[in-house]
Amino acid sequence: MSARFWVNAYDCFKGLSNMIADGINGFLVPLFNQEMFAEKLSLLMNDQQLQKQMGESAILSIRKYSPELVGKQYMDFLFSKKPAEDDSKC
Repeated sequence: MSARFWVNAYDCFKGLSNMIADGINGFLVPLFNQEMFAEKLSLLMNDQQLQKQMGESAILSIRKYSPELVGKQYMDFLFSKKPAEDDSKC
């Protein structure tokens, strides 16, 4: 996605559906639906305008997963935690 490529993938685990907006920056196909997977792939392969449109959307959507941004969010999370009132009760 960071190289302006669209994605055609099976919707098989939560991570993909968080990154791929079906019909916007790629297609998510129900798991094991080979016919639909082939249809979406064929559609993309034969429509250069759709490839370009989804590719541009992909590059925009993947920015929120940059190492810098994810690292900052992680550090903010770590340092925002308040210690428990009584840490002796483990």
